Amino acid sequence: MDRYPPISEHGLIGDLQTAALVSTDGTIDWFCCPRFDSPSIFASLLDHDRGGYFRIGPDRDDYVSRQLYFPDTAILITRFMTSDGVGEVVDFMPVLEGKASDRHRLVRLVRVARGTILQVKPCYLSTTLLEKNRVLSNVTELIVCSGVLSALTRCIHY
Repeated sequence: MDRYPPISEHGLIGDLQTAALVSTDGTIDWFCCPRFDSPSIFASLLDHDRGGYFRIGPDRDDYVSRQLYFPDTAILITRFMTSDGVGEVVDFMPVLEGKASDRHRLVRLVRVARGTILQVKPCYLSTTLLEKNRVLSNVTELIVCSGVLSALTRCIHY
């Protein structure tokens, strides 16, 4: 995928207080939290080297991907197809009832329908964020998903 994919190659997920952009290669490359105008956690859309990102996708370049929303929702599905397998990443941010909060969840569900296809890449945070010493929990370094209907739920809590 291009280091700076066009905005048309992104889907939007959000919880009515903030939002994230997910590219067709499975990368969250824009996410500010806890509000839209907060410092970025992932911003490789603007600076690939220092902006930070979280990618779940094929570990190869010869794949076809499609993005779609589950009907009548803000649940984004990014589907990957290769000669070795078919898999998808389902991304969403649950909307919490009540008053605005500084706690948000970004959920990534990985499903592999056939073969071995998807890989969770290391999560790189924005260098601006790291300089401010904010701490993230529940982010793993590397997980390879394979087999029929394998599933992994990733939550990032702030």
